[in-house]
Order: sequence, then structure tokens, then C-alpha cells
Amino acid sequence: MRKPEVLSSIRASALPPRVQEYLARIACGERGSALKAGLKKDPAGLAAEAGRLLAAAGRILDRPGDEALYITGFNPNNMAPGRFEAALAELRAAAFLRREGFREISFIAQARGISADISGVKGGRGYVFEVCCLEAAAGQLPAAALLGVKYEKKKRQLNTARKKRGIRRGGLFFACNPLGLGAGVDEAALGKLARAVYEEKKSPAFTHLCLLSGSRGAFFPPWERAVGAVWRVE
Repeated sequence: MRKPEVLSSIRASALPPRVQEYLARIACGERGSALKAGLKKDPAGLAAEAGRLLAAAGRILDRPGDEALYITGFNPNNMAPGRFEAALAELRAAAFLRREGFREISFIAQARGISADISGVKGGRGYVFEVCCLEAAAGQLPAAALLGVKYEKKKRQLNTARKKRGIRRGGLFFACNPLGLGAGVDEAALGKLARAVYEEKKSPAFTHLCLLSGSRGAFFPPWERAVGAVWRVE
């Protein structure tokens, strides 16, 4: 689609003005990215999907959708590739947790040091979650080896947050296609991959692996089964 048509579709969307301006700058920029490609292919569809996600996150956090976006740390002045996708990945994780029955969902302030991204409560128990945004084409699973590498990099942030907040339970989200372009991967396939990586990592105690593909998601193990002897910060 030509640039004037892309910009017209962005302006016609229901997205907040600052988000519209950000997407317009991405569409007009020289640097390529998944977001720019998505805007060129289907700007109206991408904007509508982002708008639905912002609205859902706003309801979960009881605030306007654009505020929910900024709570993730998203800065519309930061034009680095992947920043918008990373923010949407966190919003999708929050929406997934709500569907799974979590309450008191909130984003953890990123002060000095390292920490997880999201906290929530389920069954009277507190949890913390770290979210990792992955590059994977719509409808495709990420490689198990890649998830294993990302797990090793992200578990320190998760375990540090658990120690600081005195919470044993938590998990890692791996989010593919947070823009929601095209069909997501089947939940059964996501669950199978989550289980494979979890078991390859020796079934870490009190920990869940959650895989998202667009609006679809799955996790392992079940919430009531992630128990073990001890966990430690490494």
C-alpha cells in the first residue's frame, strides 16, 4: 500500500493521537521493521488490533488504554525497532493472565536494577512474570533452542523480582507476533512447546513457561502444579 494510503488509515483509526503520530513516523521512516511492514501491508487491520488490545489493557488496569501502553515503559519518542512490539507483548501477557483468572494485575515499576514486568494474584497466591518479545512470523513457532537461550537470559530478572517481593511463584512469557498480524499458532502446539522447554530446563520449581502467538496462548505446567523443593537466584 502506498504511503499516503497508509497514513490515511492511521489517521482514521481510533488509536490515541500520540500513538497515531508514532505509527505515522514509523511508516515514513527509512528503517525497516516488522511494524513498518505490517503498516504497509494492512494499516487499518494493524491499528484496529492495537486499539482492541489497548482497550482491553485499559479495562484490566482501570485506566485509559494509552496510559496502559505507557506504563510498560513505551516512549513514543524512542524510534528504535521493536519498542512498540515489546510494549504490546506485555499488554498481551496481562490480557492472557486475566483470561486465566488472575486479579490485581499490575506492571512493576522499572527502577534501578533488574526486575520482572508484571505481578498478579490467582487463588490467593502472588505471582510475578517476565515478558520477552520474540521475532517470529505469524503462524510460526519459535525454535525450542531460541527459547532455551532466552530463558537463561531472563530467569535472573524473574528470580530477582521473586526475592525482592517475597513471592515464590512466577513465570516467563515468550510473546511472538504481538502485533497480531495473521493467524496465531494453535494453542495445542504452543502448549507442547512450552512443556518441552520446561522439561528441558529440569522443571524449574514454582515456575511457568507461557507462550503467546498473537492473541493465542498456552502455558506449562498448570498453575496448581508448579511446585518444587526450592528456587534460588543465580
